[in-house]
Amino acid sequence: MKENELRQENRKKFYKHVVQSVEKFIQKCKPEYKVPGLYVIDSIVRQSRHQFGQEKDVFAPRFSKNIIATFQNLYRCPSDDK
Repeated sequence: MKENELRQENRKKFYKHVVQSVEKFIQKCKPEYKVPGLYVIDSIVRQSRHQFGQEKDVFAPRFSKNIIATFQNLYRCPSDDK
């Protein structure tokens, strides 16, 4: 198998796990790590679009499914930490 085909196959297998792990991290982490969690989402989506093209990007649609819940988790921290 070519390296590119193997990479695409792995991307299709594990992207849901990556998205779930990042969303869970934002949900359970300390308040000071919530915004950096958003930067991780941004970085993953940008890299995926750059590497595979916007049409084949699987991360952005998957992150967008739970983006409201993700932002709600951001706002659930104490007001002193906002």
